[in-house]
Amino acid sequence: MIASKRLNTFANRIAPHLLAGLAGVCLLGTFVYFLQDLAVLPRDFDEYVYYNSVRLFYETNSLQAPDASSEDTSVIFKANWYGAAYHLIYGLPAKILGPDGFNFFLIHVGVTVLTASLLYWRIKKRTTASFLVFIWLALNISIPMSYTFYPETIHMVFGVALTCLVVRLAQQRTAGESLQFWRCVYVAVVFVAVLLRPTWAVWIVALLPLAAGRRGYIVATATVLACWVWTLVYVKLFCAPLQVAAGPLIDNLLHLDLSVFCSNLFSRTWENLCALLLEAPVNGKSAQEYLGVWFKVLVFNPFLILKVYLCAMIGINIFYVVKQRQRLDIMILLISGSYILMLLAMYTTKSDYFVRMIMPVLLLLSAGLLHTRRPWLRTIVAVVGVYVLFLSVLVAKYYIDQRRDVARQFNTTYKAGVEQLQRIVAVLPADRAVVIQTLYYDDFPYPYQIFAGARPVSTHGRKPIMYSMSPHRRELPAAELFPRHGRLEIDYVLTTYALDFDHLELVLQTPHFRLYRDHRLDLVTNP
Repeated sequence: MIASKRLNTFANRIAPHLLAGLAGVCLLGTFVYFLQDLAVLPRDFDEYVYYNSVRLFYETNSLQAPDASSEDTSVIFKANWYGAAYHLIYGLPAKILGPDGFNFFLIHVGVTVLTASLLYWRIKKRTTASFLVFIWLALNISIPMSYTFYPETIHMVFGVALTCLVVRLAQQRTAGESLQFWRCVYVAVVFVAVLLRPTWAVWIVALLPLAAGRRGYIVATATVLACWVWTLVYVKLFCAPLQVAAGPLIDNLLHLDLSVFCSNLFSRTWENLCALLLEAPVNGKSAQEYLGVWFKVLVFNPFLILKVYLCAMIGINIFYVVKQRQRLDIMILLISGSYILMLLAMYTTKSDYFVRMIMPVLLLLSAGLLHTRRPWLRTIVAVVGVYVLFLSVLVAKYYIDQRRDVARQFNTTYKAGVEQLQRIVAVLPADRAVVIQTLYYDDFPYPYQIFAGARPVSTHGRKPIMYSMSPHRRELPAAELFPRHGRLEIDYVLTTYALDFDHLELVLQTPHFRLYRDHRLDLVTNP
């Protein structure tokens, strides 16, 4: 009896603080490791979109895209598919700190610590606060994502805010208190979050279970529809057309082509659902081999572990909705279910990308379900969290080493190529913005990371340079690799190819590339 009482005391009063302390030590350890060498550069294509957006804003104060895909930019600001918000979020601090890559990591770690601190101090019960801090740092892979150029830690600020608001609104509704103020705050946070990532619009559905009476449901439904319309308008005007599944689906919806929209929506959702459940490669493998591969991936891949954890928490959430019908559980299920269906329809289920997108939902499920007294759930979350935390430290080290390696190659192995790319500015007009057409990825004799990090983003007169990228299809002749779409006025063509067709004038040649002045101002070859 005494031993059982001591065990309960340890589990309920001491263990949460130890778990939060363990997560804090892991974050501190990775940060100390990062400080040993601050030279880092992005590794992935999307990371360079954020990194070059900051460079561009720092040098020119422009909100336009540093990159465009086949001349596609937004109607307003000429932004890329992420919009212009990240220029400001990272660009304004860069005006003080500088545009160096390590400042991204400093911002992310600072935001992670600040969010964990706010989460701790805003919750009165200290054991609950400590456990939520542990969830925030462990189950939401906040530690490894702090050492990338992806803005996931910024998004998790909104995830923490909206999760706290969902719990508060559910409590007030159950207690019969007025929801007017906090409901307005919730709507405002969702509307602002949409400016960073349109998928946040799904969270507005939490208003529906809070409605009371016919008038309440009408107002809640109208607010949900207004948020979705606002999101579609924002995407259409402030974001470049997407090249993934979401792009065609949004276009179908905007043109009211509902039959095609529903057909594409169903097929894409089914395809991604199968990919989500069958992560490991299956072609040419027996059932035993397949299970072996899947098991190895599960044990050593924190992203896949979190996908399995997500499915388990969704199942538990559905069970409690059916059994108890508590308002908070219903709100959580409505948000998480709608959000996951939206991702299946419009995104990819590749583990690292998918988990980055579902991090806010993981926090909502964990925090919301644990808010009620379910001790066995707390034990499951603690065990999974400790294991994922251990793997997250290894992933964080791996991420840091990867980005250090790119920086080392930039300054040593490919130094000559970097210097040659920076010579481009000398032949560009200094007094106006410039658009340069080039090819994706493998046109240059060095990795894309080097090309993306070395190319200039502004002229000598601090005017922006945009790179419009076309697909590199080696089976096509050189003359067909650089089509004109008529959406941008192309000033130059940058490539390794020797182009001898009309309207191009060679202005710079190096051992690694050629730069041509493009005189095809009125020539559209591929509308």
